[in-house]
Amino acid sequence: MNISEVINQYIDSIKELRKKLNVNAELSFVEFNTQSIILDFLKDLDVNSITHACGHD
Repeated sequence: MNISEVINQYIDSIKELRKKLNVNAELSFVEFNTQSIILDFLKDLDVNSITHACGHD
């Protein structure tokens, strides 16, 4: 499956994520809810993610 097919498969979910992030906008470097929203999105897609990198929790 190429990248275009993957994007098309998840386009509705990606659009919903964008809307959710816009509604819950946060300032740079205090993006705690943004991180949580994105991690939940990736978890729902069964994507492994790194939650503690570069000293950020």
